[in-house]
Amino acid sequence: MQVWLCLLFVLHVAEGCSLTGRGQTQSITAHRGGSVLLPCSCTELRAKPETFTWTRYNQNRKGYERIPIESDQYRNRVQLFNDHSPGNLSLLISHLTEEDGGDYMCDGVKSGYTDIRLTVEEPLVPLPFVPYALVTVIILHIVVAVIYCRTK
Repeated sequence: MQVWLCLLFVLHVAEGCSLTGRGQTQSITAHRGGSVLLPCSCTELRAKPETFTWTRYNQNRKGYERIPIESDQYRNRVQLFNDHSPGNLSLLISHLTEEDGGDYMCDGVKSGYTDIRLTVEEPLVPLPFVPYALVTVIILHIVVAVIYCRTK
């Protein structure tokens, strides 16, 4: 039984990497200043693709170009996850700018590709923080004042 399972595992890994969501486009919205994870992985996380690249569509050149991780635009903001798990090819982009928005492609060459359309929006404006205890005290003061005025 153990020999059969071992053989099955070896054959499965020998198949190589097949990307999840091959040929599909995924839309992701993130906020300026935040981080986003562009997902890309093999269906079997232990499988390792022979080669893969992350590319981004260049409007000016009308085609996809390899992401220059060490360029000024991406330096210290981009991280790959395949060091931890060979089949996880996801790309993390931190400190998002509006210029980061666009079409990305995780290309596993023989494994297929996954398209991602990233939209970068303005950050959400948080509502002002008002402690509930303060609100409760104010309401109690109003109730007491109303009751006091009615008794007089």
